[in-house]
Amino acid sequence: MTDATAKADEPLLDLSDVSIVFDTADGPLVAVDQLRLRLARGQVLGLVGESGSGKSLTGFAIMGALDPPGRVGGGRILFDGEDLTTLDPAALRRLRGNRMAMILQDPMLTLNPTLTIGTQIIEAIRAHRPVGRAEARRLAVAAMRRVGIGDAEKRLDSYPHEYSGGMRQRVSIAIALLHAPDLIIADEPTTALDVTVQAQILLEVRRLVEEMGSAWIWISHDLSVVAGLADRIAVMYAGRIVEEGPARTVLTRPRHPYTQGLLRSAPDNPPLADGRLWQIAGSAPAIAHRVSGCRFRPRCPRADAACAEPPPDSGTTHRFACWHPHDGEAVR
Repeated sequence: MTDATAKADEPLLDLSDVSIVFDTADGPLVAVDQLRLRLARGQVLGLVGESGSGKSLTGFAIMGALDPPGRVGGGRILFDGEDLTTLDPAALRRLRGNRMAMILQDPMLTLNPTLTIGTQIIEAIRAHRPVGRAEARRLAVAAMRRVGIGDAEKRLDSYPHEYSGGMRQRVSIAIALLHAPDLIIADEPTTALDVTVQAQILLEVRRLVEEMGSAWIWISHDLSVVAGLADRIAVMYAGRIVEEGPARTVLTRPRHPYTQGLLRSAPDNPPLADGRLWQIAGSAPAIAHRVSGCRFRPRCPRADAACAEPPPDSGTTHRFACWHPHDGEAVR
C-alpha cells in the first residue's frame, strides 16, 4: 500500500476519548465526556441532540475555539493525522478558514455589520491567498454565485443589514467555502430560517459536498433536518454519544431509547389519542447534576438497577451505549 493510498483510507477527523471541561471555583465540570467520533473525507456527519448536549462545544473544540473557562480536558483530536490539541494559536489560525471552517447559527456573529459584504469576503480570501484586490473581488463574486446569490457583482457592495436572514446565511456559507476546506462544521445554520429557505440551503449544501469533496459535521437538534443530508448520524445526550451509525439505520432502526424518543417527538408524527404530540418526559440534566451510569436513565422508560452503571458500547458500524436497547424495531 502506497503512502497516498494509506492516507486516503485514514479518517480525516478522529476524536478519541475527548473531554471538554469548564474550570469553576468548585472544581472542573465535565461538559463532554469520553467522546469518540471518526469522519471520512467527503462524508457528512449529522451530530444531533437536545440543547445543552454538548454538540456546539464539540464543534468549537475541534476548531480550537473554546473560550475560557472551557478547555479540552483530555483525549486527542486528530485532523489529517495531526493532533489539534497540541498546536499553538498561530498554527490553528493557519488552519481555520483555510483547511477548516465553521458556519454559525447566527450569521451576524460571522459578519461585521460595519463593513460591506464584499470587503469581508475579499479580506477572507487575501488572508490565505497572495492575490490582489481585483482578483480577490472576482473570486468573491464567484463564491456568492456558488451559493445561489443573484446579481453578485452589485450585491458585494451591500451591508449585512441589507440582506435577508437567508441571504446572510448564504454569505456565511460562501465565506466558509472560499478555500475549499477539507472540513466544515455547520452549527445549526438553518434553524432560524423559514422552511422553504432551509430546504434550498440544504440542497445546495449537498450539491457542494459532492462537488468539493469536503467533510461536513452538521450540528442540529432536529433529526429531520439531517435525514436527507447526512451519511452518518451521531446522537448526543448530556455530553456523551449514545448512538452512532449510518443515517438510514439510525433513522429507521434506532437502538437507543433516547434516539427512539427524538424520532417519536418529531412534530410531523401523528398526535396521541388525546391530541397531544408525544414528547420525552423530563429534561436533560445540567452539567453540575449529571447522574452516574447511563445519563438518560431518569427519563428512560426501560431503565432499571443495571442502568446505574455505565452502559456498554455495543456494535461497530452501528454503535449504541445502552443496557436495554431496542431490538431495532421501526419507530411508530
